[in-house]
Amino acid sequence: MLKRIVAHATIYSIWGERNKRLHDGISTAPPTTYRLIDRNIRDTILGKQHIKKTFKNLMLSSLRHD
Repeated sequence: MLKRIVAHATIYSIWGERNKRLHDGISTAPPTTYRLIDRNIRDTILGKQHIKKTFKNLMLSSLRHD
């Protein structure tokens, strides 16, 4: 489950960065993109933790890898 969330957040952020560069001519620094991906992952886990107990374990797992 965590791998899917990470993959989704990464693809979403890279696609958004691509569109900003292509259409607006604006680029973001890699550390900023990384923080955006990390925030998106944490928000997804926190937003769904009330649904399943699995998401609490995912958050703990995600925090261990920081």
